[in-house]
This record gives sequence, structure tokens and C-alpha cells, in this order.
Amino acid sequence: LGAQLQALLGISAKYFPGLKVSYIPISPTQGDYSPIVATANQNSGFVMATDAPTLVHFLQTAKQQGVKKPTSISSVILLQGNTVKQLGPLATSLYSPGGFLPAADTSSKAVVKFNAAMNAVNKKASKDDFSEDAYLGVELFADVAKGMKNVTGPAVAAKLDQLDGLSLGLLPPIQFTTPDKSFGPLDRIFNPDVVYMQINKAGKALPTTGSFVNAFSGANPTKP
Repeated sequence: LGAQLQALLGISAKYFPGLKVSYIPISPTQGDYSPIVATANQNSGFVMATDAPTLVHFLQTAKQQGVKKPTSISSVILLQGNTVKQLGPLATSLYSPGGFLPAADTSSKAVVKFNAAMNAVNKKASKDDFSEDAYLGVELFADVAKGMKNVTGPAVAAKLDQLDGLSLGLLPPIQFTTPDKSFGPLDRIFNPDVVYMQINKAGKALPTTGSFVNAFSGANPTKP
């Protein structure tokens, strides 16, 4: 995982030449987080690519040491279950990237539609990137299969290869004709845009900007 993260950071470095990144591994059996926090505190901010228990221990230790730095988590999925309760106020102001508009952003008609569809089945179901991905997968298939007389795997795949600019609302228009070239040998990435979010006092993620941007370059702002 460490090597993969460093490779991805290398892609970002060419867009932000002045950016200095320190990779700090955390053992799964880490007991005392004080030295980890002390080392991390030498930087201007933290990006936590960890599991939920590690995030909790790190932020609790940082609070004990009086460390206050901008902190981003790898996904809002880290805050599922009891994690928000365990963090309490420490969850507030955390940053996170997301592939879709968050369920709390009810200013979007697409989000309102998604929430209604989820609530119609199970009001207690998690409304996160996983559920939005599944929801949009069904929407995508329905759109592609519309009007097809012979709905087979190869036929659907062929039509997907020609897809260019399908708008599903929770994310920028989807295309599978031109792969993004930011990722070098990873030539099957077509839609690299993310939305940056921040956790509010209620533990909900809300966008910090009104558009999606390229996850590595920060460029190509697009609206869903």
C-alpha cells in the first residue's frame, strides 16, 4: 500500500512542484500514537489513508498533544458506523474527496432524488459512495440498455465504449471514449474527477466547492 500511495503522489508532484510530502507508515499493532503524531506535526497538514480505528487513535492523540492541522481522510466511508460518535467534535472540519455529490447536499435535485429512492427501500441504509455507486450503476445500465433489442454482455460493453457525456446528476457527465492520461500506465481511467468535501458539526459531508476537479491536477472543473 505504501508503494502504491507514493506512486500516486508522484503523479500529483508534477502538477504541484513545490509540494513536499512525507509518507509516515503506521503499524496495524501501533500502541502509542504519540511519536506518529509528533512526526506528522512537522508537516502543514495530514492526509489519513488509514482504517477507522487508526483515524480515531491518531486524532485523539493529536488533540491530547494540542496539535491542530488541516486533516483530510481518504474517504467519508471512514466515518460510517460508530466512528463519528467515537470522534465527537474531532470529526468536525475533516476534509475528504468523494466521487459523487454527498447525500447531505440537498441543494442538488439529483441528491434529493437519490435520497428519496434510498428512503423508499430503507431509511436506515447508508447513503455513501458505495450506495451511490450501486445506484448509479443501475441508472447507467438502464440508460445504455434502453432501446436495445438484444441486451447481452458484449452488446452492452460495445455501447458503453461509445458512451460520451451521459449526465446522471450525482457526478459529472460520464464518458468512456477518451482515457485520462494523467495516470501513466493506468490507461483505463476515464472519469478522474472528485468533489472535495468537509464534515460539518452534524457529522455530514458537504462540498467545499461547487464543482468537481481532477483528483491529481486540481484542473478541469466540471459541474454535474
